[in-house]
Amino acid sequence: MCTAAMMDQLIAGLSGVEAPRVTPDSKHVYWKYCLRIDPERIEGGVDRFAKELKARGIFSAPRYIQKPAFMCQVLRDRVTFGKSRFPFEGPHRAGLPPVEYRLEEYPGAVEALSRVCVLPWNEFYSDDDVRFIADAVIEVAELLRK
Repeated sequence: MCTAAMMDQLIAGLSGVEAPRVTPDSKHVYWKYCLRIDPERIEGGVDRFAKELKARGIFSAPRYIQKPAFMCQVLRDRVTFGKSRFPFEGPHRAGLPPVEYRLEEYPGAVEALSRVCVLPWNEFYSDDDVRFIADAVIEVAELLRK
């Protein structure tokens, strides 16, 4: 069994914490292991959850990248190499509407990031490593359960 599948089993059914969903027609590579934290069930939401994990020796990245990529300067301001304006403008866009990234068009992006707690993951984790991480996740979820 892969370590991520083991983690899935260890935290299955944990109130307020959801493991990554993998559909039957896909395969997760588990470069990161993303937990969804329900702020209505976990006191302090993702920030408090991550803080408590850190206190137990588990590094995590609450909200991962903090904001959606389209809100970052390079996409927001359409920064390109030279004056090409590619890929935002050019013959390849003929007849297509302009590329625009507006927050109101992607309401789920910010909401999703506000709930995600990303754990680093790799193929070198042992079963003991996974148990250590899962035990901490369970302990924190139970501590912060509303």
